[in-house]
Amino acid sequence: MSNVCIIAWVYGRVQGVGFRYTTQHEAQRLGLTGYAKNMDDGSVEVVPVATRRRWKSLSSG
Repeated sequence: MSNVCIIAWVYGRVQGVGFRYTTQHEAQRLGLTGYAKNMDDGSVEVVPVATRRRWKSLSSG
């Protein structure tokens, strides 16, 4: 089964407040892989990856 990723940029107060750390732990809890990285403009790029089946199960509740 193929993997699907979502690319999201999160703006606001997201650097220096534990956002990436919290995002990583939540992703692990949900069975996702991927990354979150600080961007030069102060945002954070978040790219979670999962199978289509996993995304469907997350979106259905």
